[in-house]
Amino acid sequence: MYGTPDKIFALQMRDDPRRPADAGEELDHATFTVTPAIVGKGIEKQFSLYKEALAEYEREPALV
Repeated sequence: MYGTPDKIFALQMRDDPRRPADAGEELDHATFTVTPAIVGKGIEKQFSLYKEALAEYEREPALV
């Protein structure tokens, strides 16, 4: 399932865990977790940002 950050956050904050309509009776008390993930072209973007940050660090290491 895909969604905007706002929609994913709203699902994570819900108090009423939902079950799929076709899951069956054995899942009546099951809870589900929404886990945000970066997929598709978003992975490329994240690696690009990582490479930029690494290059910046190599030019001028942060004082720790």
